[in-house]
Order: sequence, then C-alpha cells, then structure tokens
Amino acid sequence: MSLRLLLSAILAATVVVGSERADARLAGLNPFVPDTTLQRTDKTPPAAPVLRLGGVDRGRGSIHLSNGYSTITGEAEYGSIDLAVSPIGRDLSVVDDIGYCFHFMDGNAPDSLTLPAGAWSATHRLHLYIQWNDGETWDQDGFRFRMFVTAMDRAGNESRPSNVVVVEHNGNQEKEYTEAKHRAEQSARNDIALDLLSGTYTGTDSAGAGSAGTRNVRVVIDRYRVRFHYSDGSETAYMEVVDVVAHDDPEKLNYIDVNVAAGDYVGQRRLGVYRLDGGRLQLCLGPPGGERPKRLERTSRTTLLTLVRATTP
Repeated sequence: MSLRLLLSAILAATVVVGSERADARLAGLNPFVPDTTLQRTDKTPPAAPVLRLGGVDRGRGSIHLSNGYSTITGEAEYGSIDLAVSPIGRDLSVVDDIGYCFHFMDGNAPDSLTLPAGAWSATHRLHLYIQWNDGETWDQDGFRFRMFVTAMDRAGNESRPSNVVVVEHNGNQEKEYTEAKHRAEQSARNDIALDLLSGTYTGTDSAGAGSAGTRNVRVVIDRYRVRFHYSDGSETAYMEVVDVVAHDDPEKLNYIDVNVAAGDYVGQRRLGVYRLDGGRLQLCLGPPGGERPKRLERTSRTTLLTLVRATTP
C-alpha cells in the first residue's frame, strides 16, 4: 500500500480536531522546509521514526502563600506535550535534514489544541515540544487522544507512520500544586533571608589550623555580595552569594553558598551554614570545593565568623 493510501486509511477512521481551535505553539522549533528539486535524484522516503511520549504538563493557576500573598509563574497558562523522536536507518547521520509532521488519530484533545500543520525540525535532543493555551488554573479537565508522526527528508519524501502514542492527562494537579507551593514558599523564605542578612557586621573570624587564627573583621553583606575587611589590613576578601536556603524550622541551620571572587581560591565555591538571631550572626564556611559544615564550629577545615550587626543597608 502506498504512503498516501496508508495515511488516508488511518485518517479516515479518526475524529478530526475542530478547525476552530487555535494552533498550538512549537517551543523552540523551526519549520522544516524541503527542497523538492532534490526529488529528481532522491525519491527514497526516510524510515518510519520511533515516537515516545516524554511527558505532559498542564496550565497552572495562582499559588497562595502562607504569608497572604499569591504568585504565578511566567506563561503559566500554557500546557505542553513533550514528544521524543528517534530516526532510524540512514537517518541517524542526517538528523538535521529530517523534519516531522504531526498527525492526530482519535480521541479527545484539549479544546484549544490543534496539532500544527507542516513539517518541523526537532531540537538537538530530538524532542518536539507542543504548547497550547490551557488556561491559568489548577482545575483542568482530563483528556486522552492518540497521534503519530511521519518523517520528511530534505527532498520532501515522507516516511510511513511512526508507532501510535497515547497522550493523556487526568486533569488532577494536586501533587503538582503541592510541589509548586513548596518551591514558591521556599523561594519566598530565601528572598526574605537575603534581605535579613544584608547589613554591616563586626566581630571575629576564626579560621582553621595553619591560618592566621582569630582576627577582627568587618563584614558587609549586600544581598548577593559579601566583603570581609580585616582590621590588620592583611586582606580584603570578596565573595558572591549564589544561594541561600532558609529553613522554616528555627532549630535548623540555614544554608549559604558563596563563590570566592578574589584571592587564591577565586572561582571556587564554599558551602556554609549560618544562624541569624536578632543582630547576632554566626556563619561557618567549609573549605573551597569541600563539604558543607554540619555545625557552627571551628575545625581544621572550616572558618567560623561570630558577628554582631552594626548597621542595616
């Protein structure tokens, strides 16, 4: 049976998605444009690709935080379908010269989703991402439909159909909402922690064995920048804060990660823990490139700073 007859037979049994639906978006994909003049010398279609469903994400609504605020991520209204394609045979060495055409088979797709027409190039990881406007809500309707793809080579020859995949989602996003709320709450705590840390502190720097020992120091923290000014004028250290994780349990130590921005260990990361109690800050940093300290204590490999806030920024 020819390709055209085979596709006609399959599509004749399908439930066609209504034409009034808006076209889906193809995230990061480009149209695949064949050169039909190549058909003078190339009339061999590519092998049928293997299709796999990578995952389905739905549109999301607002996240209500415990502090009374609400948040929503960018482009939260978009759902997405991740399709992984695997060319076979001669096409393994000419991935960039293969496009893929989407074919709806049967079932119930989301109301605002129509599979895009034409051929499209896959990403460098051979994934095809389809997005559609799913609505800014966590309360989604479920859907289930079947689809397949065909491969098209640069000459415009189209392959036989791939295997059929089932694309489905039951609409239940309770788990996703819980995880998103946890991330948003954590992000809010971390942001507040950065504000609370900011200020000028004075105190002592107790480094490990083999160093200068305990020295008086003035520390200036301005959110993502930390400067250490030592009273003996021996050095001025500079670090960049790359991450802060603030725990909601006051008994747990907060985490802080910094990159050394000057000196012998420039570019290396130091993992640390800290506790801020009113205007008193205890900060313990592990060695460059080493493990995070488990406690606020000076050891042969850690640096302990005991500081008192002088001013806020």
